[in-house]
Amino acid sequence: QVQAGDSSGNWSTSGPSATFETLEFTTTVGVGGVYTALEPHCGTCHFSEFNTQGSFEQTFASDPVVVVPGDPDASKLIQYLEGTYPGNKSQMPPYGPSYEELVTSGDAALPVSAIRDWIKAME
Repeated sequence: QVQAGDSSGNWSTSGPSATFETLEFTTTVGVGGVYTALEPHCGTCHFSEFNTQGSFEQTFASDPVVVVPGDPDASKLIQYLEGTYPGNKSQMPPYGPSYEELVTSGDAALPVSAIRDWIKAME
């Protein structure tokens, strides 16, 4: 409800009212955010792909075999980060905990859900 006041301190008591709904605030991470988050954990094995954001984008983000625009479940990147890729090298990083486990433990900052949202937004 809106109230109006004057310089004498008088306030209206029956101003107009309005009803509204606030939407949840969401931010979609971009390729730079994904690169920055993954580089400390994946750059050791993928040095040439992680030496610049451009090389990461060219090698991973723009490769439809690795990142399927709009479909995170079909994207090898997500499967690697979640430790679900079939075969010998089922996760990134390849040794120790998966990236998703690193997020859970607090050793990595960007959750896989944000990377999933980034891929979904590529539709």
